Parts: sequence; structure tokens; C-alpha cells
Amino acid sequence: MNKDISDAMRFSLFEIWGETGRRTQIKVSGNSMKPLIDQNWTLIINHTKNIKIGDIIVFKKNGEMIAHRVVRILSKGILLTKGDALLDLDPLVYKSEIIGRVIGANKGNKDVDYENPKWAIINYFIAKYSYLTYIIFNYLRQIRYIFLGNRNKNLTIFFSKAYRMSTTFFPSLFFHLI
Repeated sequence: MNKDISDAMRFSLFEIWGETGRRTQIKVSGNSMKPLIDQNWTLIINHTKNIKIGDIIVFKKNGEMIAHRVVRILSKGILLTKGDALLDLDPLVYKSEIIGRVIGANKGNKDVDYENPKWAIINYFIAKYSYLTYIIFNYLRQIRYIFLGNRNKNLTIFFSKAYRMSTTFFPSLFFHLI
């Protein structure tokens, strides 16, 4: 019961903080944005609703804060997001659920400034690539079910591993080149 109250208070504090135009820092606890953002990194969030494709945003969904990349904007207030290391898209994200946009990240002596113009280009490319690989993977998954049904699980495992490798290869390459 106390956890629900503290989560609600935390979200309210983030909303109030966002109205002041100040920045917030949060610590990452998952691996869904690997390799660019890893567990125990600190994210710097600018509380803005001005979002574009490629931005990494923090939003609230089912009582949790999630930091994922915007891969598509469906309409003025509805976004498609996806963790870089995940196979599927997130449920639709509505503008009212957005806490802010990640403008930087750091862990120890490693800092990333996502407001740097080169990161804007890289993040846009990663978003487009991630969405395209998601579409291709889903078509392959549908074709497999049409021809094989549920009989060949090894093929699914192969496609999943290939997809995960492809979605983490380009972000890793960019991260190490910069």
C-alpha cells in the first residue's frame, strides 16, 4: 500500500517539477535500452512535451517510469515507443503520460549529451532502423506461423537472436565511434 502512495507522490512531484522547467535526474534500473543506456546509468530529463522521432522519453505506464525511444508519432498526442534491446513496441504512449525527454546520461566518467546535434542524427537513425527491423521481424514471424504453425520453435529462437543482435549492433557501433 505504501509503495502505491509513494509512486503516486513521485509522479506528482515529477509533474510539479516539470512545470518549473527544471531538469530531473533518475537512475536506470533495467536493460531495455542497452547498449546506449545501461543499468545504473543516471538519466538527465528535461520536462518537455516537445518530442520528435529518435528522442528517448521517460513516461509513466501502469505505475512505472519507462525510458524508451520514440520510433513513430501517430498523431499530435500519441507515440509509438520501443526499448532498443526489445523485440516489440510498447503500448501506445499518450502525451499526458510523458514525464520528459532524456537530454543526457552518465555513469561514472562516461557522459552522453543527447542535445548534441550528432546525437540527434544518430538517435533518429536508430529509431528508424529499430522500427524497420520490428516490421521485418513481425512479417517473418507471421510467415513462419503460416507455413509452420507452432511446430518449429528453433526458428523462432533463431529469428529472436538475430533480431536482438541487429538492434544492438548499430547503437553499439555509434556509441563506440563517438
